[in-house]
Amino acid sequence: MNPLVSIVIPTYNRAPLLARSIRSVLAQSCGDFELIVVDDASKDNTAEVVQGFDDPRIRYLCHEQNQGGAQARNTGIAAASGHYVAFQDSDDEWLLDKLALQLARAESDDQRPGVVYCGFVRWDPPNASYTPGAKVVQREGDIHLAVLRDYFISTQTVLVRRACFEAVGTFDARLPRFQDWELMIRLSQRFHFALVDEPLVLVHTTADSITRDAVAKCKARELILRTHYDTLAAHPEILADHQYAVGHLMCLQGRMAEGRAYLDQAVHTHRRHYKAHAARALARLGPQAYRQATQWRQSARG
Repeated sequence: MNPLVSIVIPTYNRAPLLARSIRSVLAQSCGDFELIVVDDASKDNTAEVVQGFDDPRIRYLCHEQNQGGAQARNTGIAAASGHYVAFQDSDDEWLLDKLALQLARAESDDQRPGVVYCGFVRWDPPNASYTPGAKVVQREGDIHLAVLRDYFISTQTVLVRRACFEAVGTFDARLPRFQDWELMIRLSQRFHFALVDEPLVLVHTTADSITRDAVAKCKARELILRTHYDTLAAHPEILADHQYAVGHLMCLQGRMAEGRAYLDQAVHTHRRHYKAHAARALARLGPQAYRQATQWRQSARG
């Protein structure tokens, strides 16, 4: 008999942290699942860590060559046999009832949501923050515009009906970051979402985390903008936000001409986008002045 849920953990050279992540899955109060660990051609002792768990629910798959986290998740989806698919990262933790609470919502909700997500706490010592925050107003049902506007649903928090992937596809492996955001944009175009508004995932930010990679962040934002341009164009204010974000990130990297071009587009798209106006003015002063002004604004906010 197939399990109710297939849980996918992609991993690459995270052997010291992987055991914590696996333990948090195996400890779930709902045990009707398979755990698919996809080793993206690690060079450390990842295989030994996985083999150290004596649990028949664990399946270990290994890429011969490194293909990136998105493709590793896609390998897990292709191998999944559960009615639902969930994801965990190799350095994060699920709380005990995470899976059970999401399944209860998925099975009881009259809207039959395609995706049930939960809240998470990001731990970046000494700071901690909860998502989704207060600025996310539309959290359930048809949340396409909210997802299009902002990134607030992380991979580790979602429970997805496997059939949904047949409708919209899987993760876009071109993206070095925000693969989950881009997938949620596609899923939210077709399916309703439900939220378990509790902190059921603990996300750890480590020194080598991809979330710290500014170049990857800029490339991903630009790819999302290009991929979903037609959809964004129907919502000028949101389109301008994306154009501003790409332009701002480029200016921070010293790519002033490219950055100013995107900032110009943002102002043209939405005349009252005051952040884009301010950034465009600062960009004329050069990369050092732009970075200093940005750092001053961030420190002024506390």
